Amino acid sequence: MQGNGKVIGTGSATSYTIKNNGTFEKYGNGIIEYDNNANYALRNSGVAKLYEGKIISGRIGIENKESAKLLIDGITIEAKEICIRNISTLNSLEEPAVKMLSGEIISNGTGISNNSVGLIHIVDGTIESQQYAIHIENAEGIVIIGTDEENPQVSTTTPMIIGGSSGIHNRNNATVKFYDGIVKGKLNGMSVNGVTTAEEINKVIELGIADIGENRVQELTQKLSENAYEGAPVHFIGHLQTNKVKQVVGKVDLIQS
Repeated sequence: MQGNGKVIGTGSATSYTIKNNGTFEKYGNGIIEYDNNANYALRNSGVAKLYEGKIISGRIGIENKESAKLLIDGITIEAKEICIRNISTLNSLEEPAVKMLSGEIISNGTGISNNSVGLIHIVDGTIESQQYAIHIENAEGIVIIGTDEENPQVSTTTPMIIGGSSGIHNRNNATVKFYDGIVKGKLNGMSVNGVTTAEEINKVIELGIADIGENRVQELTQKLSENAYEGAPVHFIGHLQTNKVKQVVGKVDLIQS
């Protein structure tokens, strides 16, 4: 789909504006919209790549089914209930069910709901909702926020996960890997940093983030020497090697390892 037009669906409670079983790519500033409160704007059972424009739904923006793959890279998705409902079972970094590189997800309810064992990887972009930014229902589901800790040289992203109730609602203790970004809920929020400067961290604290998390000892000690973290408790999160314990103990408020 290319161009600046609009595709609107107005059917029954089980229908959708676009159903994809093959490969669907969206470019341009065009809009896919469903104006009925009980429908999907896009029902994806294949491969969908969404680059530009908007998807708007009165209920669910996108349902990602079966072994479908969904790539979000620049598009804005708006929905009253759920922007993306994932029931796809793809669960590897090479083939995630949902991968978000950039763009915006805005919901009156939930941004992304993972209802399967599928893997959702939020590399960058903004997810903002009035309830849960990310809701994880299935205990075997996987959510990754930010870039891989094994490749810190490419860790230049700052995904924003903001929920009116919770940034991430992990209902059944599923796996969440949090490398970089900001997760903020109504009551509290934490920024977890990879390769981020002391100046950037202090700006985040000024914006109201309550806690700062680090998962690399070298980054922690360097930023401490640069007077980072002023005004916020610091958490060390993740694996801590025995030979580096002395560099962390007494320097942070909480160790989660």
